[in-house]
Amino acid sequence: MMAWQAPQQHSQPQHQQQQQPQQDLASHFHLLPLIESLADAMERGAVDQHVNELVNDLASRFERCQQLLNNITVTANSKPMTVRWQKQKLEEYESQLNIRSDLLLKYKTMVEQAVNPDQ
Repeated sequence: MMAWQAPQQHSQPQHQQQQQPQQDLASHFHLLPLIESLADAMERGAVDQHVNELVNDLASRFERCQQLLNNITVTANSKPMTVRWQKQKLEEYESQLNIRSDLLLKYKTMVEQAVNPDQ
């Protein structure tokens, strides 16, 4: 006879799942090792092709960081505009519905008066 076993749960903690994209993004822009390498080369007084490559790499990474920050800013700024626009449209639709409702009520009253002039 087989004993019943509860199914095993294979879920990672939610904190780790949320942290993963941030870690991937952070690893893409590792600047500290590059800055330390550049500082070491400058302390030795060595200005050569390697130093130029480090400077170019650092400038490139800073540019990518700036682009990322700009994209985040644009996205963050566009969301409130979208919400404001949706709220404005909702208010316009509500106003139109109220006008239609009033007109329908007036039409109904006029039809009732035409059908039953005694009232």
